[in-house]
Amino acid sequence: MPFMKSHVAKPVVAVGLGMGVWAAFLAWYPFPFSLAWPGFVLARIGVQHGWVLAALCVLGLLAGIGRWARGRAWWQGVAVSLLVSSAYGAMAFLYVARLPVPLPTVTPYDSSAIHRKEYLEAYDGGYRDGMMGTLRTYCFRPEPETRGAEDGALAGMRLWFRMSGREVPGWLSQKNPPSP
Repeated sequence: MPFMKSHVAKPVVAVGLGMGVWAAFLAWYPFPFSLAWPGFVLARIGVQHGWVLAALCVLGLLAGIGRWARGRAWWQGVAVSLLVSSAYGAMAFLYVARLPVPLPTVTPYDSSAIHRKEYLEAYDGGYRDGMMGTLRTYCFRPEPETRGAEDGALAGMRLWFRMSGREVPGWLSQKNPPSP
């Protein structure tokens, strides 16, 4: 089989496997922007257009895997492709879903320890949602949870807009959640 021995098949298979791992990751964790986690890292420190770095990371990773696999044995190309793309997906999940978010030091519920805790927990979840470009409504939750989720989502959406390089819409810039 000449195709199987060619220097074209190995990179194609390696890149295809990497893309397949990311497709499986997105089927499991349905936030496509989570793979742009390097852009969110930059957005947290104030850099605009972090999506450019994220796109370069994804494309560079795939190109590097393909180039590396070209001169290696099949099993090495497959193993490295699966490991590197899985590690990138794990970092995406870790950054978006598990690493701590910047919580506000002052809350509207500082006088009540229970309400403060509820607010901060809801803020954390709302921030993660907003960072992925979603804004949920919590109209039937108790007030500290509703307000915490909304304030967190608004802060996260500001990060999302910064990462994508877009101007923060007026309705979002008018709301003033506590600053982290």
